[in-house]
Amino acid sequence: MSKQLTNIMQELDFPAEAQTALLSAWERLTADKTVAARLAAMIELYETQESCDLLGMLDEIKAMGAACGVSAYVAHLLLLLALCDGLKEKYRSRGLSESLYAATVRDLTNKLHECYLVYGEWGVFVADWMIGYFELTRFTLGRLQFERMPVGVDCVVDGVAVSKDMLAINVHIPRTGERLDYDVVRECYDRAVAFFKDELCKPIVFMCHSWLLYSWNQTVLSPQSNLAKFAADYTLVEQRDYDDYSEVWRLFDCRFTGDLEALPADTSFRRAYIERMRSGGKTGDAKGVFIYRK
Repeated sequence: MSKQLTNIMQELDFPAEAQTALLSAWERLTADKTVAARLAAMIELYETQESCDLLGMLDEIKAMGAACGVSAYVAHLLLLLALCDGLKEKYRSRGLSESLYAATVRDLTNKLHECYLVYGEWGVFVADWMIGYFELTRFTLGRLQFERMPVGVDCVVDGVAVSKDMLAINVHIPRTGERLDYDVVRECYDRAVAFFKDELCKPIVFMCHSWLLYSWNQTVLSPQSNLAKFAADYTLVEQRDYDDYSEVWRLFDCRFTGDLEALPADTSFRRAYIERMRSGGKTGDAKGVFIYRK
């Protein structure tokens, strides 16, 4: 299995330092014969069954990792990597392309770097989020990620009544380091409609739930910025304030320790957030909806 993990990590362009650390952790886990046997059983179960309890598996490997001196973040990533060959085969069996698999599983690389920036570990700290990829419900189509999900709230958007039970195409913006070019975003929406064409109803509804849609952001972003253009597509149907600043890692790529001076202030957006936090202002997130019209 170590060779398979190495191949997968190389395909995903994991840094050499990360590969070494993860292989060392895998060896610590599998040095325990009971743990090794259970890991092999989980991998086989995922590869041979149409569905399985992935959340339960993540909980289990977290406990096994703790007993072997491997952190939860690292143990979670190791399990997900070990399931990648099975995921690729599931793509093949469903007639989905290998390029779609490669684009989707690439989010493991994004999450690896995110975990290292925020926590200093080569792992993943949002493993439950990754389940959608391994259950083949969430896919990367270009710059964005998409899945089918109920809107969750009754609302009226552009004069159209949208029920809470209506299935929308939910949008997620992965942290890739690439610009969120607005023209590319619109192309991604078109790709998502084509991809989910057999599951769509009328009207076609897109939804996004993100800190990027929080209404205050629009007061500091240039209307011509890619982020502002992205947000402008959506009619906000829900918004919430956070109780603290624990979620600002999404913007600053680091945990907030209470020291504002320690936060990177290299962009106008980051500087605006720091000033808002300095004055005790709220941060939060919002859910937005728009009606797709080609």
